Amino acid sequence: DELTIDESHIDELTIDESHIDELTIDESHIDELTIDESPIDELTIDESPIDEPNTNYSFTPLILFIGTINERRKKILNKLEKNGYNLKIVSKTFGEELIDEIKKCDIILNLHYYDNAILEVFRIHDILPYNCQILSENPSTLKEKKLVEKYKETVTFFPIINDNLNNIHILFQFIKNSFKTIIN
Repeated sequence: DELTIDESHIDELTIDESHIDELTIDESHIDELTIDESPIDELTIDESPIDEPNTNYSFTPLILFIGTINERRKKILNKLEKNGYNLKIVSKTFGEELIDEIKKCDIILNLHYYDNAILEVFRIHDILPYNCQILSENPSTLKEKKLVEKYKETVTFFPIINDNLNNIHILFQFIKNSFKTIIN
């Protein structure tokens, strides 16, 4: 399902530059733009519809979400469940009970509670000894971008999911890639 581009006719491409001087750019919304600098070199996008149940695997790893549920997290987690992912949500669980849940899961999912939330480094360190894959939204502040580099061997970072879920397919793809890693 990988997209290939036929480059055999690229040299034939011509651009009509006669109207370039007439081009104007509306810069009134430029301050609203944000650039997602997450690494995508290794990501191959699965173009299948996102509302199909996840039935491609004979083994469905358990995804554990630890934390308080708010409206944003609820929408994302509901979408995962509707798409056939095996999801366990724990909140207000600590100590041995939490460790038992972590030991049972294959993937830990970290979703930000709100915009500009800090990366929960303490939680990452609590999970590391239990050999599960950690998927986390990218840090949301520029000051924390260096954490992606620091934790890239232990955490798989993905772009922050938009509130309207229009990019949730990216999370689905990261989960599928994690499944492949677990299965192999």
